[in-house]
Amino acid sequence: VWEWGWVCGTVDEENYELKIWQECKLDKILAYQEFPESFIPAFTVADLLAVLPKVMEDDEGVPFYLNIQYNRKEYSEIKYKGVYGILWSCFGASLLNNLVEAVDGVVTNGYELTL
Repeated sequence: VWEWGWVCGTVDEENYELKIWQECKLDKILAYQEFPESFIPAFTVADLLAVLPKVMEDDEGVPFYLNIQYNRKEYSEIKYKGVYGILWSCFGASLLNNLVEAVDGVVTNGYELTL
């Protein structure tokens, strides 16, 4: 991770349009000039939360709503909860890790992110 928060990796056109670039255009210009082929922006907790769908439906059209809560001291749970139960959930000590797992879970299960 670079001092100002960039992560080395492959760049494509979509990376330049992420929300983080909209707030720091000068950083974008300076970073591109210094590392034109080897950087992408790092995601924040807010970025990951923003891409998660707030509602998902099962195969029968039943809605499940995004729910984030702390069940025990410093342990968070992210789940899609509906009237009839839970569609998907993860639990752990790190909210950031849970958000990354939630994004992965949404995509892996065939749902779309909010982009």
